[in-house]
Amino acid sequence: AGSSDLQSGFLGTDTASLDGLELASLIHEEDRPMLTALLKLESQTTQHSFRFIHKDGQWRYFELEVASSPDDFGRRLVFCRDVTAVQHAVMALRENAKDLITELDDTGRFRYVSPTSLEILGYAPEELEGKTFEHIVMSDKIHPEDAEGLISGFKSAVTEGQHGGDGIYRIQHPEGGWRWMESRARTYRNRDGGLRAVVISRDVTERIEAQRELQELEKRYALLGATSRDMITETDPNNILIFVSQSARDLLGYEPEELVGTVGRSLVHPEDLDHINNEFWLRNSDTDTDTNSAVVFSTPYRCRTKGGTPRNGFTARRHDRVF
Repeated sequence: AGSSDLQSGFLGTDTASLDGLELASLIHEEDRPMLTALLKLESQTTQHSFRFIHKDGQWRYFELEVASSPDDFGRRLVFCRDVTAVQHAVMALRENAKDLITELDDTGRFRYVSPTSLEILGYAPEELEGKTFEHIVMSDKIHPEDAEGLISGFKSAVTEGQHGGDGIYRIQHPEGGWRWMESRARTYRNRDGGLRAVVISRDVTERIEAQRELQELEKRYALLGATSRDMITETDPNNILIFVSQSARDLLGYEPEELVGTVGRSLVHPEDLDHINNEFWLRNSDTDTDTNSAVVFSTPYRCRTKGGTPRNGFTARRHDRVF
């Protein structure tokens, strides 16, 4: 088919540059076998979506409707419709299959609620549709400390058409306990000009808890490193150093990052290894059952400096193996 039947600007180029090109050359190679199969069909009209390469290098989705040509040469008319936005929306919905997707009108009432509401909120979609966002927030489902800010933000987004409806808040899980949710609201106007908001909400509890744990560790290590001239280290269950305080530089001549990842016992003077193993490591593993106790025992030993000379020190056992 000649390119004269295509709209000007198809794939970001003028129609003249498309004359004489094979249609398949514009289509993603994975989609070409389907195009060949469709063109061989003898049915009056066939339809399928294909990926076309745009002049800007991006792949765009077009829905092709292939019809039999009325002439005697077996030529076909091909009608193209850009469905890239639709395909991206479908893919987004698939990616967000576990998310809660809702649509609200300008009064804040739910017009659509995805089936995941039952798992996340404990409500079936039909129980929420027609109710207001504020009604849900003011119920016992939303943590009281988060309710006011959540209502304010979403009112701005939904009723005033402003961005800013994003928020992180706690919601009561149907099985008990509080879960952290993150919601993103975006507004648009429907064909009648009415204001609508699409809100995508997802469970981010694991992310929030991990961030808080990291912050606590950073505070703890910063405090230890700032208030003590002693070298403070922490090891994992395999005795690999996972934290070394800054004082290692002054005491042993090592930068902390030089020691992280090495075996903690490698710093102990060879003549003190048996003593440390018997009195410290074995004693802790065999007899220390209170893993949350404070320092239970300390003993002197010599440490190897970066220059190779020994230095006297001491060790103390805590539940997190700081020594």
